[in-house]
Amino acid sequence: MAQLKQPYRREVLENLRMVTTRDIAAIVERVRAGATFYITPEGDFSRDGRMHPMRSGILNALSPFADLWLCAIAYDPFRGRRLSMLYRVVPYAGVADIGTSLAAARPITTSALLAAFLLDGPETFVVADAVRAVREWLDALPGNVFVDPELRRAPDAAVANAFAGLQKRGTLAREGERYRLTSHRTDPRFPHVPDMITFQRNMLDETLASARRLATPSPSVK
Repeated sequence: MAQLKQPYRREVLENLRMVTTRDIAAIVERVRAGATFYITPEGDFSRDGRMHPMRSGILNALSPFADLWLCAIAYDPFRGRRLSMLYRVVPYAGVADIGTSLAAARPITTSALLAAFLLDGPETFVVADAVRAVREWLDALPGNVFVDPELRRAPDAAVANAFAGLQKRGTLAREGERYRLTSHRTDPRFPHVPDMITFQRNMLDETLASARRLATPSPSVK
């Protein structure tokens, strides 16, 4: 559409607004009649781990009368042979915008905490260094975040498993007993992500920032 010239671009935009208004009205009618409707307000996959802006038109139309629930998803790509996906379905309390609430609800995974260590830690390291850093992260996390139960229960095993996967993929190179992070940071299961380490770190930062905003009481209005 960006390639269209006027007046064709204006005509397309006007038609799009008309169709969107009609579709939202139809959805509202169905939900009022008792239907359940699932939407992805972010609209597209993230390339860097940060969420795209939420498209709130339909949410604003449904929120006055419908029960809104969030499905917060986080992948744990560094662990295991199969791609692990964790998700949480929680009610939307409405105390913050939908994007903040959705980001704060995402599970904290081994991949996210290990990515933070790999980007902030020393140039070379041993597995014990990463385990210690992940344990420190777990102790310092805000109380209102959800941590993968397997990571919470056995962080040493979770980190060791992730190390094995990252070494096999070529993201970690082993030199004797020590490891170093390489420039090979892609994951074939996420072809749209150029750097999965940075992706996981960005997602962690956004999740924690959102959780802290939710934990901070809004100033009272006088």
